[in-house]
Amino acid sequence: MNTVILSGDYKNGMEIIPRTLSRIKRYKDHLDIHKVMVLHFKIAWIYLCGNKPEKAIKYLIGIIDLNRKSLREDIQSYSRLMHLMALHNLSEYGELMKALRRYKYYFEKVSEINSLQNAVLKYFYEVSNAPLFDRKEITNDFLLTMKELQKDRFEKNAFIYLDVIYWLKNCG
Repeated sequence: MNTVILSGDYKNGMEIIPRTLSRIKRYKDHLDIHKVMVLHFKIAWIYLCGNKPEKAIKYLIGIIDLNRKSLREDIQSYSRLMHLMALHNLSEYGELMKALRRYKYYFEKVSEINSLQNAVLKYFYEVSNAPLFDRKEITNDFLLTMKELQKDRFEKNAFIYLDVIYWLKNCG
């Protein structure tokens, strides 16, 4: 799965998902919840970038519903952002606004929110409230912001979890 994500070959990468899910099921007694969460996160990313956002949502909701504060807060946070990305891809702006309201409460309680997370949340508030003809300009401005943010050495890890630039250029 890491090879798929690093290569960006998401269309062909979706072919490995059924085998991966089969292995998760087969070894469920030997896998901790953390490993399953990370695998589901990667599966969701592959589906999102493979233009199957509805399938990505299934795995993201599974992570979001875990609601374990002590378990990989970073993955739980990025899953919420990726859920917003999937809703955006589906043009589900009503659902996007509902999710934004729910996630606002979550992000207020998160111990640390990085600049990428802040910028993504701000983008979705702006784009979901904007008239249709303004959305392209807002998205182009957001892409420029992300490119600048990617240069920040303190934000590099955030882009490993959620490659927003790739998503904007290829999936969004």
